Amino acid sequence: MKDTSVTGYLRQITNPNLRQQDIVKQPLLCSNCEALFSTYEDQFARNIFYPYVQKELDEWGVAQGEIRSINYGEWLLKFAVSLQWRALTTSTKINSSQQGNERMRNRFNDLFDAALFNWGEYLLGKSDISG
Repeated sequence: MKDTSVTGYLRQITNPNLRQQDIVKQPLLCSNCEALFSTYEDQFARNIFYPYVQKELDEWGVAQGEIRSINYGEWLLKFAVSLQWRALTTSTKINSSQQGNERMRNRFNDLFDAALFNWGEYLLGKSDISG
């Protein structure tokens, strides 16, 4: 992200005027799972992100219409699911102050847990269904 940013620095939504060298990192995975996710991230970077930034965007960051198609495989779905898994893992469930209806809150939290489980099984190769 820093390599392709305009300034070479990162900024957070909570304090956009403060430049940062890096973003907050929260360990979520064991080293084996991190290595597995890393393969999807690497394929995304090599096949989509860097080609798009290098070939498609001009110096102002405006798309030029050069790239007409992108070759991809199941790794792209696994990359997307891994992002969803990380985002949901670091989210909080709906609590009573956010959702007054206890039945709805419980239903949402059950779906939350099911999504994490199903995505985890898919990413680990234990299921062919991404959810």
